[in-house]
Amino acid sequence: MLAESRFVDLLAQVLPPLEFKLYHLKTHLKKCRKLVFTSKSDKSVDAYATHFFVLSLDGIDLLGLEVYIYESREYTTMFVSKADTTGHYPSDKPPTQMGKVVQQLLRGLIRYYLPLDKPVRVCLFAKAERQYLFLGSAKNPLKHVLSDAQLVKWWASCLDGLKSEFSSIKKCALQIPGASEAAVKSYLPSNPQLPWTVGDIFWEGAPDDPTIAVKRIPRFPDDPKLRFLEFLVAEKRVKKVSRAQFWIELQSRQEFRLGTTVGIFGLEGTVDKHESLEGNHSITQKEARLLREVTLEGDYSTKSSAEYSSNEFASRVPSYAEIDVKGTLTTPVVKRTVETPQVNVLSAGLVRKKQKTQR
Repeated sequence: MLAESRFVDLLAQVLPPLEFKLYHLKTHLKKCRKLVFTSKSDKSVDAYATHFFVLSLDGIDLLGLEVYIYESREYTTMFVSKADTTGHYPSDKPPTQMGKVVQQLLRGLIRYYLPLDKPVRVCLFAKAERQYLFLGSAKNPLKHVLSDAQLVKWWASCLDGLKSEFSSIKKCALQIPGASEAAVKSYLPSNPQLPWTVGDIFWEGAPDDPTIAVKRIPRFPDDPKLRFLEFLVAEKRVKKVSRAQFWIELQSRQEFRLGTTVGIFGLEGTVDKHESLEGNHSITQKEARLLREVTLEGDYSTKSSAEYSSNEFASRVPSYAEIDVKGTLTTPVVKRTVETPQVNVLSAGLVRKKQKTQR
C-alpha cells in the first residue's frame, strides 16, 4: 500500500460523500529520555515519533489530532496528546461524526505504524477544555464543548471500538482520581467489547505492589501525572511514594479538583498484523513543531479567519503529506442546526499558554 493512501479507505467509511483533505505530518524517530524511569545506572534511551493530523473541507480546517508513539525495550506506547475541532463545519453539507474520524485515525496508526515485536500500550488523559489546537475556535458559537463527563464517556467508547485491531488484550482500564469504583464503572460502555477494569495499566503486580510510582508511571508531555512526579522530585519524595499513595495524592492536585471529572485511560495488548508501506515520508521534530504552531498561532474564531489560517497551514505542508479523501458514508443522519450544534470537541490533554518542546 502506498503511504499516501493508507488512511483513505478508513476515513471514507465514516465520512459523507464530500471531498475532504487530510494532512498527515509524521516525524523521524528521535531519541529521548526513558518514558518510564528505571534507575540512574540505566543509560538506555527511548525514541519517539509524532503524528499530527488535520482534516479539512472546502479550505477550512475541521479537526486536529496529535499523537506520540514511543519505542522502548519493553513496550510501544501510543499517547494521544490532543484532539480538537474548529466548529466551522458547513451547515449546508451532510454532517460528519468527528468522533468516528478520530477513531479511524487511531486505528490507522495501530494498523500501520506500530511494530509487532513487543506489547502495545494506548494511553490518554481526558479533561474537557474549550480549545486545544485551534486558537480562537472557542469563540465560534457552533463549537460545542463536551463536558468532562461526556468527554470521558466518549473516549471510553472510542477505545472500545479499537478491539478488532488487537490479537489479544492484556489490560484495559479507566482511572478517575477521587471517584468510587461504582462511579468509574458508570462511564464505561454498557455493552463493552474490551474487558474494562477500574484502575490503571502501569503496575504488573497486585494493588499493594511496593514498587515506587516513579518506576511505573510514564512521563508523557503535558500530563498531570508527570507534573506530580516532578513535584515529588522537588520535595525529594519521588523514591518513597507507593502506588496507593500516588493516586491518593494525585486526586488533590489542581487538575482533579473543583468538581471536575478527569479520565486516565490505558489499553495494553498485542498486534500481530501489519501492512507494509511504500514512500513513508517523515520530517524532523523541529519542522513538525513549526507547522503545528501555525494552527496554535492562527485565528479560528470566525469562518473568514479560519479560512485564512487554514490556507496558511496548507501552504506550508509538504505535498506528500496532503491526502485527498472522498467519503462514502450514505447512512441518513439528521442535519445539525444553529440551535442544536453538533458536539464536535474532543480533547485529550491540558492546554498550555506557550508551546513546549519535546524532551
